[in-house]
Amino acid sequence: MDPSSPQVAAVEAVIVASVALCFGRLVIDAIAGHRLDGLTKWALALPGLVLFVFVLMLMHIATGGAIFSNPWITRVLTVLTAAALFIWRRMRREAPQREGLQRWQMWTVFGTCVLGAVVWGFPVARVLPLNFGPDTNLHMGWATQLMIGESTPSTVITGNVPGSYPWIYHALVAFLARFTPGGRAFDALGPLQLVQVVGAILGLLGIGTHMTGKFITGVAAAFFGALCGGFGIGLLFDGGLRDSVVDLPATKVPWLGDILSRRPYNFAFNNIAPAYPRDVSFSLLVGFLLLLLIGLRGRSYLLLAMAGIVLGFVGLSGGEGVIVGSAVAVVVCLAQPEVRPVRAAVSVFLPMGLVWGTWLVPLIVNYFRFGGFVNTTHVGPVVLTWPFLLLSWGLATPFAVVGLAASVRSLRTPSILVPLVIVVVTAVIMASNVIPDALGSSFLTFGRDHRYWSLCQLGVALFAALGATVVVERLRTYRAAMAAITIAVVALGIASPALGGALYPQKDPPNKLIEASLEGRRTLLNALAPAPHRRCVVAVAGNLLAREVFAYTGYRLVLWVIVPGRTNWARIRWRDIYQQIPGDLERAADNRTLTRGTGPPARWRAVAHKYGVNFVVVPRAHAGSPVFAGYPKRNFSLQHAPATLVRVKAC
Repeated sequence: MDPSSPQVAAVEAVIVASVALCFGRLVIDAIAGHRLDGLTKWALALPGLVLFVFVLMLMHIATGGAIFSNPWITRVLTVLTAAALFIWRRMRREAPQREGLQRWQMWTVFGTCVLGAVVWGFPVARVLPLNFGPDTNLHMGWATQLMIGESTPSTVITGNVPGSYPWIYHALVAFLARFTPGGRAFDALGPLQLVQVVGAILGLLGIGTHMTGKFITGVAAAFFGALCGGFGIGLLFDGGLRDSVVDLPATKVPWLGDILSRRPYNFAFNNIAPAYPRDVSFSLLVGFLLLLLIGLRGRSYLLLAMAGIVLGFVGLSGGEGVIVGSAVAVVVCLAQPEVRPVRAAVSVFLPMGLVWGTWLVPLIVNYFRFGGFVNTTHVGPVVLTWPFLLLSWGLATPFAVVGLAASVRSLRTPSILVPLVIVVVTAVIMASNVIPDALGSSFLTFGRDHRYWSLCQLGVALFAALGATVVVERLRTYRAAMAAITIAVVALGIASPALGGALYPQKDPPNKLIEASLEGRRTLLNALAPAPHRRCVVAVAGNLLAREVFAYTGYRLVLWVIVPGRTNWARIRWRDIYQQIPGDLERAADNRTLTRGTGPPARWRAVAHKYGVNFVVVPRAHAGSPVFAGYPKRNFSLQHAPATLVRVKAC
């Protein structure tokens, strides 16, 4: 049933996200059993969920798109798996279990997760859909392509174009959509937002606790890594602040680097809505670091192999995370004294390669098949000066200095090596420009500093957790002072995230057509796709509704213009792809023929057959053309101009 309002969608999102994370925890429990305590299993709930989605995605690819395209197959497989895992858990109930959390600790974990869900999930109850930005449009369309039977996300336009973008994010969206009322990819944005935020908080709680063996370090890591913003709120009304950030659409709102909705310099702000693939990859990176840490400390090659699997998931959802995670794994495995370095590295990278290779190997094959990549970036980097950088990191920096100073005698232990190597590796990447220099201009974006500053701040946040632990232990006997400092730190740190979530609906107001369609009203989009279960091709006049049509339906388009006035309008990565499919100018001419109804009917039918067109969205002024005679038509009133939907043939 379609949600009737954002508030109803928010309630549904909470239920779906909670069940999904419980399912992920059940997966981890079945694999690791008594090797992990209860908190750690919850900390790995997001990787556990992604592991199951990964298996479903492999089945989806092997069956030619039969899994996510059938909601009942997805649901039945999930329910049967949950039942089997629960039965397995009951059968081995006699296995020894580690001591669980105390009651006050459980309430602290729950309260931290609720606080994060409220702060970062506030827009879920305010806007429907959660976002309609350029990146979201593409990702929702790609996720819907899985739901209508494509084996992997491909591209917007027609033709045999293999996908180049990592697909685990889209598989996760498709999976959540099959359990969310409404069943659209846009409906899954709410549950995904909560899953990603709570997953990050739990992961940071786990890694902080294992760094020192103290629960307070885990709480501090969750705060500094997932809830603590910077001091950008203090400059919120400084109109001149906009000039400090170079070439960024988000500068329309006077926010600093800790409140940027995209490309933040503060790791916690990767939790701001909506959840992009990079945000999910960063939360999975936390899970990888946790497994790497406890695998080395516990000398468990099974846990190291699990760390490698999760690192593979990081690679299936983003680029920067897998680069930094791989570098951290190499350095930490070779530098730590706990287990044999080479054996530890093999235990991590062998499963990581097998998982990541499910996408990377086809990518490499197509890379040589289509002559390599072209640069598709059209937005410049985010550049903040050092004062703004430190302001965006906020309270994490002074606490990190305390934590680093207290850790200098134990730099070779995995607990200290992990955050230290994160900071050093990201600094080297940003200073050296090594990625574009080694791989060429087609990989220019992976060398931009703004992609690594928030990862660098992750290492700072972990050191800040160590520093907070030192402060708490020093003030243990001064309870009044400790309470006052804690309240002040939390209030100051959470101010920017709370403001960012509250102002989000003003920054990105909902798209009225998508909103009405998600609520089940009679719209052109619902006429095109009553439910996401079939594959079609649509010709849309210019950019009249192109973004909405692809994002909502996943249907291929005859023409897609993202950046007018440039070549490769559809931003396809393959260099030689237009030698095998019609190019931009040819498509533009054919699209005008189809949507204006020009030329003799035989010519029009030939062009429609050329692209396999099923529907044409025609401006009302051209709907009376003789070429449209005999085809079923429906009229719709749109915000900008009336349009007529012409049905050419069944999908």
